[in-house]
Formats: sequence, C-alpha cells, structure tokens
Amino acid sequence: MTLSNVDWGAAENILELQRLVVTVDTWPLFSGPIEVLNLEVEGLNLNVERNPETQRHSWSFRDKPKPVPGPVVPPRKKFELPRSTRPT
Repeated sequence: MTLSNVDWGAAENILELQRLVVTVDTWPLFSGPIEVLNLEVEGLNLNVERNPETQRHSWSFRDKPKPVPGPVVPPRKKFELPRSTRPT
C-alpha cells in the first residue's frame, strides 16, 4: 500500500506499507467505541516532513493552514416549538 506525498515533499510517497493486519472486536462496531485487539505492521516506510517556508506538514491533508482563532461566539439559544394541545 502506498500513499503519495505532497508535491513539495522530498520523497515520492509519504507512506509505504507491505502488510497490515488489524483485528477488531466486532460487537462494538454496532454499539460503541471500536476496540483494536491486534495490530501487525510489516515493511513500513513513513516520510513525514515540514516545509520550512510555509510551515505546512506533509501529513496535514487540509488545503489551507488552520485559521488563527478569533473571538468566541456565544452558543445559540435552544429553539423549541410550543406543543399543540387538542381541545377536550
């Protein structure tokens, strides 16, 4: 398995992997957090880089860098419709 690197990266692929085996508990797939019982990796080659000019990372898959946090927006008030009542 391979995953191509960013266009400015030195290596052709960011990830090269010959074999991956993952064993999970099947019941939590339906009910809650997935539990990995076993993980086997063979032939892993991982090429992670940071571009010194833009400070972007090769493992970040966003088109743009994270925006600088601005002011905190207060939460919206919960909107509820009044319940209709039937005449008795």
